[in-house]
Amino acid sequence: MDFLLEEKNKQLKSWLPKGVPSDTIWQTVCRNSNILENVEKQTYSLFGISTDQGAVSHLDVESGIKVFQCHLRKSNYISAVGAHMSVSEKALDEHFVDFLTESNIKRKHKIRKDVLCEDIPENTLLRQPVPVTPDERMKIFSLDRLTISELNSEIMKDLELIQDSLYRDFYNELFLTEVKHAKGKKKEKYVSFLQDLRDAMDLVNESDD
Repeated sequence: MDFLLEEKNKQLKSWLPKGVPSDTIWQTVCRNSNILENVEKQTYSLFGISTDQGAVSHLDVESGIKVFQCHLRKSNYISAVGAHMSVSEKALDEHFVDFLTESNIKRKHKIRKDVLCEDIPENTLLRQPVPVTPDERMKIFSLDRLTISELNSEIMKDLELIQDSLYRDFYNELFLTEVKHAKGKKKEKYVSFLQDLRDAMDLVNESDD
């Protein structure tokens, strides 16, 4: 009986958070012991981890992670439409469902550019990781992170997309006079112009639709 109690006590301690547990934590763990034990068994079964009951170390976590990744793919979780939350209950990026597609595009670009040494146009966004959270998306797609040279390149590419020649000439002249040849804090002018240009292009596209 002493042995069984010692094993049970070891198991309960494995579920306690780090630090000195309070009475409330002890009561919560003890009262939910059966539930926690069931969750533990199902989790180890899902991850394909074999361990002795109550063991808290030497778990084959790496293979367990791979098994869980396969489980996510089989369950189609990433591709499912709807809001996604992280394990810590933080909202994930709304385009998280396109994670596999975007990561494949970025990988192919890197292989063509760096491994096969193909002469393809540089794409700054393809050099960035796929955003997982809304904060990461804002940081990656923020125009402030671009250099003046990169901003200039983005502006020229956007100007070429304008179908109306009068509209394109107007913004091209505005860019030359108000931004490129202007004095003062140039990067701020580049960022502001690019944002205004894209906003205007979005409005034109919406009206065409």
